Formats: sequence, C-alpha cells, structure tokens
Amino acid sequence: MRFFYTILLIAVLTSCKNESEFRIDPGYESEYTTYSRNLADGRIKYLQLAGLFKFEEQESGFGSSESLAFNLESPSSIEEIGTFINNTDSSGLAGISFRAEQGLAIKTESDSVVNSINLTLDEYGSSQPLFLNDLKWQVITRSGSPYLRVWDKQHP
Repeated sequence: MRFFYTILLIAVLTSCKNESEFRIDPGYESEYTTYSRNLADGRIKYLQLAGLFKFEEQESGFGSSESLAFNLESPSSIEEIGTFINNTDSSGLAGISFRAEQGLAIKTESDSVVNSINLTLDEYGSSQPLFLNDLKWQVITRSGSPYLRVWDKQHP
C-alpha cells in the first residue's frame, strides 16, 4: 500500500502543469533599461580619463612634450597646449589661470574661444571645463589641493 501512495504522489506532482508565464512590468523594464544605459555611460566616462596632475609649481606647462610638468600621454594631445599659473594663497584658496599657446583654439562649454582665462572654482571645488579637439580638462579640488583632471573622448 505504501508503494501505491508513493506512485500516486509522484504521478500527481509530475502531472501538474504550470502554464503561467512570468511577466515583467513595463514600468520596471523601462526603468531597468534607463539604469543600464546610465551605468554604461558612466563606464565610458570613467574610461575617458587621461590624466590627473597635482599643482605643485607656480607655472606648469601642459601638453604631450616630456619636458612639461603636466605631460599628457594621449594621441589627441599636441606638443604644447598651454600653461597653468598657480596663484594659490596661503589659506589654500586656489587661484589658477590658464594661458593657451599662440594660435590654439581653446574653447569653453559655451564654445567661446579663449587665449587666457581665470579658472575660478565653484562650490564643489571644480572649475569650468576647457576643450581642445577631443580633450577636455578642468581644475578640481581633492583634500584641499588643486588638481588638473583630463579626459580624452577618442582614446580612452
């Protein structure tokens, strides 16, 4: 009799069909797709980082030349892009300006061409970004010290 109940139990368990499909809510699916895109964009922006340089001297040249303080090893860089002048005072308040090399079209976010600009820091400790071809750079503050952060869109 025990054998019969065991066979009956196995038959009942195996004959049950679960035909309900798991359906994903369209709102959740849309939210997940947006999240995935943002995550991928964040990875791309992270990979675009080309350099991080600490301001230690009063004047620091910027470009691909090995003789410059901020030597950028990137195919998008040119020999000499410009010079940063660090006027940081004793209280640690950063006063950094940038002077472009003669004949270069350094642009701001609003597409204005600048030859020389004071890079004032916002409440987050960042300056406005500057652009040359595929390069983007801005002054940032970490642990109270100014740094130059550089991104390269084409050569991550």
